[in-house]
Amino acid sequence: YNAMVMQYPQLVQYGPGIKIEGDWAEDWSHTPDGRTWTFNLKPGGKWSDGEPLTAADAAWTGNTIIKYRAGPTAALSAALSNIKEFKAPDDNTLVIEYENPIGNVLAQLEQFWVLPQHVWSKHTGNKGKDIKSYQPEQELPVVAGGAYFIDKYEKKGTTVFKPNPGFYGPESSAEAVALIYYTNSTSMIADLRAGTVDWIESVPANAAEALKSELGVTVQSELGAQVDNITFNS
Repeated sequence: YNAMVMQYPQLVQYGPGIKIEGDWAEDWSHTPDGRTWTFNLKPGGKWSDGEPLTAADAAWTGNTIIKYRAGPTAALSAALSNIKEFKAPDDNTLVIEYENPIGNVLAQLEQFWVLPQHVWSKHTGNKGKDIKSYQPEQELPVVAGGAYFIDKYEKKGTTVFKPNPGFYGPESSAEAVALIYYTNSTSMIADLRAGTVDWIESVPANAAEALKSELGVTVQSELGAQVDNITFNS
């Protein structure tokens, strides 16, 4: 999930207080009947390989998910329930047509990530089944349109994300971000104490208490936030 959020554009995202705010979308509106939603996108964005990021990428991604939602893209289709079609009238405008008005459009679209059409459209053969077999992390660097792209990948090790120079949002203040996969919390906490990692999450309660007395370590405890989307296949 972290890799998706860091790499691929979202129309909207959750901000402070678990409130929906724009991500790639600057603003949006809908018709009185709630069936047509129009998103105005931040202009000038590029994929990490230099290709333009446009509304056509979003329309292709959405329409492809809808096309194969009975099979290969079923896991992604819940966020696009009741959508009839995506349209891109110009590079910076995305129009989404719904079969019926629904009340959780923005919450659903927070689970919609946009893929680069010029990369993924080559992998829709075999009635869409090739989509599931394509592994972008095997063709580094991964082409991404979000804040970062994967430059180095290890399934159980360190994955390195580097800033996308064409990102439509704020410029990153980091030269790179490394995510390390740990098989147990003991080694993770040992690396924190040694200064190998700067930040960890989901610390066991007993370890969190012990870390509070560590010099140079700040333990942050707060109420958890989780969003559950329950979809009924009727």
